[in-house]
Amino acid sequence: MQQNPAAGINRAARADGADDLESAFDLHGSALYRYALGVTGSREDAEDAVQEVFVRLARAGRIPCAGQALARYLFRAARNAAISALRRRRRDRTVPLEDGLRAEPPGEDSFGGLRDAVRGLPLKQREVLALKVLQQMTFEEIGAALGVSANTAASRYRYAIARLRLQLEDERNG
Repeated sequence: MQQNPAAGINRAARADGADDLESAFDLHGSALYRYALGVTGSREDAEDAVQEVFVRLARAGRIPCAGQALARYLFRAARNAAISALRRRRRDRTVPLEDGLRAEPPGEDSFGGLRDAVRGLPLKQREVLALKVLQQMTFEEIGAALGVSANTAASRYRYAIARLRLQLEDERNG
């Protein structure tokens, strides 16, 4: 048995490194998906982003680091993949005229206004909001994951909250 420092569990090691990859996915996959979903606003794009992260790791044949460094690495990779997915979506986006004229998509729940407001945030604010709210990271952890200072992460969060509050109040006041 080999101790896997990234996962903190004992497992039989496999020659192809798949054990470490599987452990990394088990530990971080769902958190990465929630983060990517917060950034992209699309389940499909979030799934694609997480898949891209782990496919790249599999192709590399090794896990580049362990523990907290691995979590930061994976969130940075997921961020890059999510941004790429957003760029692809923007480039490939075509909306039928009838869909564009509809004020509210059918079946939209009561959180539609909030969801739209979050999607309307600048990417840097949206990703900090996703890490803080969905992953419950500290501003220090967010800063490390995004490559910015903790103060910058906190500022982006405050601006995002203020902007959301303003947009939702405007909608409510009509």
